[in-house]
Amino acid sequence: MASFISYSSEFNSLIGYKSEIKLIASRPVSVPFAHEGGAFVPTTNEVWFTANQLPIQNTN
Repeated sequence: MASFISYSSEFNSLIGYKSEIKLIASRPVSVPFAHEGGAFVPTTNEVWFTANQLPIQNTN
């Protein structure tokens, strides 16, 4: 069974045919984060992601 399905030969040539999906970060379900927009930086072998769904903390 495949981890994901691709319908694009260009995408397949980018990630390869034996790619894996791995969980690299997580938070409790009650703290949403990193819902989209991840970016892989090949030169540093890093994944960067941002979030706009972090809860607002009361600073009073």
